[in-house]
Amino acid sequence: MRALSARGAMILALLGATVGTVLDGFHTWSGTTSYPSPVFLKAAWWVPLLFGVAFASLGSLFSILRARDRRPAPSPRAALLGFVAFAALYFASGFLPAPNAVKLAVLLGGGAAAWWLVDRSPAAILTGIAAAIAGPLTEITLVHIGAFSHLQPDFAGIPMWLPALYFASGPAGGPFARFVTTL
Repeated sequence: MRALSARGAMILALLGATVGTVLDGFHTWSGTTSYPSPVFLKAAWWVPLLFGVAFASLGSLFSILRARDRRPAPSPRAALLGFVAFAALYFASGFLPAPNAVKLAVLLGGGAAAWWLVDRSPAAILTGIAAAIAGPLTEITLVHIGAFSHLQPDFAGIPMWLPALYFASGPAGGPFARFVTTL
């Protein structure tokens, strides 16, 4: 598999628009983030679109990078476990009653564990790095134009743990994206 088919990208976009928006709800319902004009589930109207594009983009990147790896892909069970781990890390980033530095440590450890247990490929690391750069830059932009806010920011309007959460999407979410697009 070199890149996602149009069908695969559509599946990931739909998952992003639905499941991604629910994951984002962990942040709004925990008081981690806030939107000035929420319309559904405490989210702005554009949140499902953003998550749809993000899931499809990262899934495609992972698929392209992983296609170069000769090792077998993770099993469906491992891929599903990886996504559950990512959802748990997302939940912890919102609801863990701890300072941001502790959340950073938990998310870094969780992302490393996901890489070790799910898919020890360079593709997982590279996808995580791409997400850890693109995701926070997107959020910094959105915060600075007033589209939403992080309620306990550390720098540039975002919390210090945010890049670690995005990084975890590579090793934890990449294999899941590859799995669901091959069904």
